[in-house]
Amino acid sequence: MRILTDIYNGIDEPQLCGECNNINVCDPGFRVAYLMSYLEAQENHYGLCALFFKVAIASGVPMRPTVRFVRARSVITLGVDGPPVLSIVAALGEHVTSNFLHLIVA
Repeated sequence: MRILTDIYNGIDEPQLCGECNNINVCDPGFRVAYLMSYLEAQENHYGLCALFFKVAIASGVPMRPTVRFVRARSVITLGVDGPPVLSIVAALGEHVTSNFLHLIVA
């Protein structure tokens, strides 16, 4: 398991794009879809777009124009039946909210 320390590709302060700003990965029913072309265009500017783009590519799953991320307990999978690509973790004692959420490559 790799911890994502340099995923942001030189972005000083990772920001969320307008799409990512409206999602909540803490929601047990979390699911979101993006155009791969959108994630690729945003990856050098927005941290979560970069993360989603890179794990989708690294998954080895043949890419389609649209990629879906779905929460299944403590992981985020690529699509409903796809492989886990991210694990959701919090440090011991942290209240799990989007402010304290950590995503690591599954």
